Amino acid sequence: MGHPFFILYRCALGALGGLKVVILIALSACLPVGIDPTPTLPPTATIASTSTPSPVPSPTLTPSITPILEIETFVIGYSVQGRPITVTWLGTGEETLVIIGAIHGFEGNTARLVEALIQGLAGQVPASARIYFLPALNADGYANGTRLNANGVDLNRNWDTPNWSRDTCYGEGNLVTGGGGAYPFSEPETAAFSAWLLDLKGQSSTPPRVISYHAYHAGGLVLPGYLTTPTGTVTHAPAAEFGLQFASASGYVYSETWPYCPMTGELSNWCAENGMACLLVELHTDLDLSMEEIAVQQAAILDILHK
Repeated sequence: MGHPFFILYRCALGALGGLKVVILIALSACLPVGIDPTPTLPPTATIASTSTPSPVPSPTLTPSITPILEIETFVIGYSVQGRPITVTWLGTGEETLVIIGAIHGFEGNTARLVEALIQGLAGQVPASARIYFLPALNADGYANGTRLNANGVDLNRNWDTPNWSRDTCYGEGNLVTGGGGAYPFSEPETAAFSAWLLDLKGQSSTPPRVISYHAYHAGGLVLPGYLTTPTGTVTHAPAAEFGLQFASASGYVYSETWPYCPMTGELSNWCAENGMACLLVELHTDLDLSMEEIAVQQAAILDILHK
């Protein structure tokens, strides 16, 4: 993609007839470009190398061949406490979906769900699509088991929206003084993610769509992004269409009304204001999802990509 702030990782081996052969291996086995380990190959394997992979690839989809799946991992920024904010990328198509978890650090099951989706969707992404996964936007909160980041800011109240507020609330009226941050994008996590999303939008033929997982609401809940007007809020039409599709595929309830205290400076509002369809998806539980429940989310994602 060529983003100047990406620290890119790649697991790739060889080139045959001008086509890259990408070896999908566990992400934990990926080494940064520049490290030259000696791989162990089967005794009879011979691989002819005719080119050197670029350290920062610009993936393209060649219509005349079966699409090659690529897995890449890169860092878009760092948390307050210096933890990397890492994105993993599957697929080479033009339709772009971004899936994030743990914007509230104590919703750790969302981070683990996103990690499981990376493994489950590898090899299944349609040729027309690519998916970016960010398991824990609030890396410090996830590590420390807290809703807020290390500066005491709610990362889903720190976005540059018309209704941003320094003081915020959540749930049924829990007030957080300074929960919105000193100003919009005052936090390194939201600053990095918003800049990356806008960069991604600028390089995509169609605006990226975003799913932000939260936990939890009984029965599961899908909330579309919205626009802020002088008289209130209006549902973002592309997000509504996206949300209805995802709710139908996942079995969750679609709602354009948040049943708790008003949200300010929120990601899905910012996405709508910038022309991107975003969903806030509340899982039906705050526990880790079972394999069967993960499969439901996986199927729902594939369903929306096939439409």
